[in-house]
Amino acid sequence: MIGTHKNDDDQATRFKGCLDEIVVWDEVLPVATIQALAAGESPIGAPSPNSDYLRVTDLTFDQDTGNISLTWNSKAGENYALFFDPDLSGGFLSDVDDDIDSQGETTTRSFNRSAIGGAGALKVFFKIVKN
Repeated sequence: MIGTHKNDDDQATRFKGCLDEIVVWDEVLPVATIQALAAGESPIGAPSPNSDYLRVTDLTFDQDTGNISLTWNSKAGENYALFFDPDLSGGFLSDVDDDIDSQGETTTRSFNRSAIGGAGALKVFFKIVKN
């Protein structure tokens, strides 16, 4: 549970407030990474103990043009697919592009938000998969 202890029956000691920008890793993070995150570093591009994991290292959004640019770690000669889901209920069934050739150690794919539902989308989730 987030904000309480499983054996905590005392309402006075429970978390009161809102949680925002929660990040969950499926690996043990190095102490240096935890310290950097605690100091306010963004989790985007945070070092991972396993360099084979695909991770977004940069994300930019131009509000005026609607252009989005995603960069992730990659390997030369690989091919990737970029999927999106507006609310995590659809299982990432829609793709931005399912044939993205690696650009080397990092790969960047830029597109306009019209490709993912247009200006009305307030949030969107991305998933990068090696083909």
